[in-house]
Amino acid sequence: MKSSDRGGTAWYETITLGYSDSEDRMWIRLTRRDSEAMLWVTRRLVAGLLPAAFKVLVRNAPLDDSQQAAGGGDAVPTANESMARSVSRHREIVKAAAAQKPTPAPARPSADKPAIQLGMLSTIDIKTHRDGIALVFRGSGDPVGFRCGRDQAHRLLQAFWDRQKGVGWGIPQPWEIAAPADTPPMTAQPDAEPD
Repeated sequence: MKSSDRGGTAWYETITLGYSDSEDRMWIRLTRRDSEAMLWVTRRLVAGLLPAAFKVLVRNAPLDDSQQAAGGGDAVPTANESMARSVSRHREIVKAAAAQKPTPAPARPSADKPAIQLGMLSTIDIKTHRDGIALVFRGSGDPVGFRCGRDQAHRLLQAFWDRQKGVGWGIPQPWEIAAPADTPPMTAQPDAEPD
């Protein structure tokens, strides 16, 4: 993985989320072999990140097998189909991740590796990247970024949401409120007997 691109963004390999009670802010620690970056995130930025990143995942959702068979490679799913498929996929990924053992946080770089302190983030850019998303964090210094595949992006958004829920920020889950009203339920319900 290259460490920076022409835009000056330093790319990191792992991401860890936390919360500071005294600051009432989330923190993000990005690490790679040669350095780490520490960032502070406000409730407002998290509230904007969650729905925006989920919309990027919905817009770029790959076709499922039935859509590819019906329309070949040129089939374009409707917005409702993409939303329903993305919501369902998000639930599957989160459920599978919950069944796995947690991955320990990466070791902190040694003292001879520089730590970048961006301080308070002012913006988070969300871009598509191969089969997932790239988040570019902008604060007082040069931008830093984190790239991840689609499944990891779903887990990361859930981790942001879980962390904010644990501290009582009250941000709604975009994957629960974003589905259009005519999106079919994700679990089959038995037909009710007529009265």
